[in-house]
This record gives sequence, C-alpha cells and structure tokens, in this order.
Amino acid sequence: MEKSTNKLLFLADLYGNEDSNLGDNIVFPFFAGSTCIFVGYRETTGGSAEQNFRTAHCAFMYAPGTTSSVTYSVRGGVDSGNYEHLENTTYSNGSHYNSLRRSTLTIMEVSST
Repeated sequence: MEKSTNKLLFLADLYGNEDSNLGDNIVFPFFAGSTCIFVGYRETTGGSAEQNFRTAHCAFMYAPGTTSSVTYSVRGGVDSGNYEHLENTTYSNGSHYNSLRRSTLTIMEVSST
C-alpha cells in the first residue's frame, strides 16, 4: 500500500461445486493473513451433482491500515459433501463448462485522497 489510509477493492468471480448431492451451499471466505475479512456465498441447487457448479460474484472494500506486506487468500467450502473448484476437476475441460471458465481475483488499491 502507498498509504496506510488507502483501501483495497476486491473483485472476484469464484466457481465452485458441491459434488456429492443435488444441491448445497458454497461459501468463499476471504482472509488477510489469518483474519477473515469477507465471506461470499452461493446456493448451488440445480441438476445432477456434476452440474452444481455456480459462480459467486464478490465485490468489497477493505482497509488494512498498514503499508506492511499482507498475504490475502480466498478459500472455498460447502456445508456438507465435497467441495470442488473448476481447476481441479475434469468438468472444467468437459462439455459442461469448457476450459475458459476460471476463478478470478482482482485487487486494486484505492487512494483516500
């Protein structure tokens, strides 16, 4: 960060699947180090288990209040069953989703002045 008073704008499109039943809920918690700073959510009711992939669109601002290095991460999880993201399953290259669909995360610094 240029200034400790600046904020970060997070923009994310996250794909996930719960692959063991017909519908479930996926959460995408965002972390600054070990601190949870935001939680994205997506309901995945739909067809068969392999067709439960859904995208969560997340946009939020965060003020870290520091110019020191911070590691940011996003994780995926489901309330039951097995969580999959597109990059780790054969469905990403199959006829359901094609290889162009990927999760994305963009972080922009926003000046306070």
